[in-house]
Amino acid sequence: VVKKFAVRCPQCSIVWPCNHCDFTKYRVSMQGLIDELHARLGRIRAINVPEPAMSLIRHLEHIPSWREQLRHIGRKYTTPEYQLLLTAAIEWLDTGYCIKKEEYKRREKALRESFGEMYTTHILEDPVVAQQRMAQRERAHSAGNNNKPSTPYDSFGAHVIGGVSMGLPRSRSPSNSPSQSRVSSPQHSMRKQYK
Repeated sequence: VVKKFAVRCPQCSIVWPCNHCDFTKYRVSMQGLIDELHARLGRIRAINVPEPAMSLIRHLEHIPSWREQLRHIGRKYTTPEYQLLLTAAIEWLDTGYCIKKEEYKRREKALRESFGEMYTTHILEDPVVAQQRMAQRERAHSAGNNNKPSTPYDSFGAHVIGGVSMGLPRSRSPSNSPSQSRVSSPQHSMRKQYK
């Protein structure tokens, strides 16, 4: 009996894939891209039949020429060359044991560029995701502005612009001084005790 030893991560020595080290999010991102490409190829095959299931094409009814677009994408991306690209990416991911973030980024970028049109088209996205995206767009359109601020607020009520909290919280205006705010500082409460 020949025993095969488990491959271990060179950084942390946990069994591969460790899902622990800093390169893991890039590996997971590439795995997610490969899974999405497989799902989209499966949808191409399922929709490119004479009478596809309504659950697969219901979200496409608002696109006037979706059948022609789908045929074009199907002819291009279901060829053996693209299958080899995807198979090579899967094989590298399963047997490469790479710990370099840059290599994952480079290979994922190459896959995105190779499968560009197929990956970015809304025609091939998951019907549930497509319905959620359209419902979200409709809610945003029907809600309008509704006197909402143009910038979001963080949990403390301060304006958030580009991920950075800006300005004063909503509950405080520039006229409110720290002594007038609801939360007083320890020094302020100490002064009250000694007066």
